[in-house]
Amino acid sequence: LVQDIEGANAALEAAGWVDSNGDGARDKDGVELKILYQTSTNAVRQKAQALIQQWWGEIGVVTELKNIDAGVFFGPSDNADSLGRFYADVQMFTNGPETTDPENYLAGWRCGENGENIANLASKYLGNNTERWCSPEYDAMFAELQGTVEPAARAALAAELNDMLVQNYVMIPLIFR
Repeated sequence: LVQDIEGANAALEAAGWVDSNGDGARDKDGVELKILYQTSTNAVRQKAQALIQQWWGEIGVVTELKNIDAGVFFGPSDNADSLGRFYADVQMFTNGPETTDPENYLAGWRCGENGENIANLASKYLGNNTERWCSPEYDAMFAELQGTVEPAARAALAAELNDMLVQNYVMIPLIFR
């Protein structure tokens, strides 16, 4: 993709987000466009946060950065600052498949029939789906992946599932480590 600050500004204007008082922050119906962006404390993550904060500032989005000790962020879900709680607008962490077959990795975004995979109070924030995204289409395609044994067909389904996550902004790939 190509970064397009002008296009982003135009899209926000068209959606009614304007800087009504000239302070550099967009607002709409009296609500300021403000994002809380959290991650664990790590030099690469803090640099990425600062850069994204700068870019969002260029389009009038106020961005508050929150850095959380890794032991807390990746720790038990009984802490409000843990990854599973996701009490922010955006959070950053590194993940990916641990094997050449991404089935277990892609399972993290299933919703389940009754939302049983969602990290929430009812599940004590232990569900794998920390983004709390639900898509019956994704769940159905994931079930198809589970029943597919032919390698090329599995790879094609995995790519489609990944594309669904990215195209729906469930995850935004930033850094390839």
